[in-house]
Amino acid sequence: MAGLQLSIPEPLENEEDASDEQKDFIRALCREVGTTFPTQTLNELGKWQASLLINQLESFRRELAGDKPLDTSRITGLD
Repeated sequence: MAGLQLSIPEPLENEEDASDEQKDFIRALCREVGTTFPTQTLNELGKWQASLLINQLESFRRELAGDKPLDTSRITGLD
């Protein structure tokens, strides 16, 4: 089974928790690109971390749509 490797940085000092809207958007993007994200990890994200994760997922979505070249280095499980 293939997966998507995402990079989640350490939280910033005193970082606020990710908003419900950010979490919902991450879930929606994951469904759209055909991946899942652990609920526990999602619930532990800060706003900045969630924002960076959203950027990565949106970038991958554009790659899948053919709007930019597909970077297969972050796809795992391809043999």
